[in-house]
Amino acid sequence: MVNHALCLLINKNYYNFSSPNNEYIDREFEEIRVLPNYLKLVKNILFTSDPDDYLLSYRCTQFLSILHNDKKFEELILEKLDPRITYDLNKSIFSSRKDLYFPKVTQGDKEKCQLFGKQTTNEENGKMKYDLEIEITGASQIIIRNNINQHFIGFDVTYDNQWTNENLPLFNTGYFSKIKQSPIGTKWKIEFLIKPKISLLEITKKLKEQMNDEIYYKLFGFNEKEPYKFLSFLWNRSKEIPSRLGSLILTYLLRLEELRKNRV
Repeated sequence: MVNHALCLLINKNYYNFSSPNNEYIDREFEEIRVLPNYLKLVKNILFTSDPDDYLLSYRCTQFLSILHNDKKFEELILEKLDPRITYDLNKSIFSSRKDLYFPKVTQGDKEKCQLFGKQTTNEENGKMKYDLEIEITGASQIIIRNNINQHFIGFDVTYDNQWTNENLPLFNTGYFSKIKQSPIGTKWKIEFLIKPKISLLEITKKLKEQMNDEIYYKLFGFNEKEPYKFLSFLWNRSKEIPSRLGSLILTYLLRLEELRKNRV
């Protein structure tokens, strides 16, 4: 299976994943729909409970970079999983396209929609992608819709020199808009990504906090056979975040693969 580790981390059929970073999901891979609770807990901490495709892609780039930058981790991936890989972690849009993280008008008259502010939210809700629509619905009414979840906010506005007096919040992102007075029905499409703020250190700490004995032994095993003995040693003893988190991610991957094989 091409991109074996990536497919397991994404855990979506190719036709259900939008591949925002041009990831190739093997056509043979079938989503593991039911995870045991101990794997579900790890997944929810690594990715949140309901990540969109952008957050999945972003975190996978981070996690796979940890594994491929460690010689022993990479050897285990190539030994235990299909070694065929097409992704290039050095060509991620998330590091090369800084413009993705600020709102931009993608439809509508840009001269009549001002965008400003600074991101204040994080990715706890699992969503990186924002696709919004601003519409003038009345002489003094404006609605901002989230086209992804269909939530909307209505505003009563006033104008000064044809621009709204009010700074209209783009939901709770920390970004705002001002709109120039225009005919009813005028619309603007706004798109951007929220940059994840939860650090790898915070993810590692949360995994450690949630790691009770039952979860630990289900992950690493009672007898700690290899490679789990080696991985559990790193998880327990390493003081380096990439080494510690990498050991847990690789353990998670290997347990997912066992689950996939037993299901097939």
